[in-house]
Amino acid sequence: MSTAVIRHGEMIGRPWGTEVPVVLSGLSSGETYRLTTVGADGARAVGGSVQAASAERFTFRIVTSMDKDAITELIVEDGEGHVIARVPVCPCSV
Repeated sequence: MSTAVIRHGEMIGRPWGTEVPVVLSGLSSGETYRLTTVGADGARAVGGSVQAASAERFTFRIVTSMDKDAITELIVEDGEGHVIARVPVCPCSV
């Protein structure tokens, strides 16, 4: 099973940054993963980490200091820092 990250619902702008609801699947049980937001300029902001209980799908909320209008991509990195999944984020002002 391959690792997947899907944005699930609307991003929520907060005074301190953004909450991004995602669905994760295909993670290795017992491993820890870091979720990061990426901006158009390439800047990254860590949005939390999660330890997988199984490879099953589960929802998670990335909490990042990046402004929601600046986020262009979400990435999942394994414990060694390798990007194992990414998803582009469309502009919020639609």
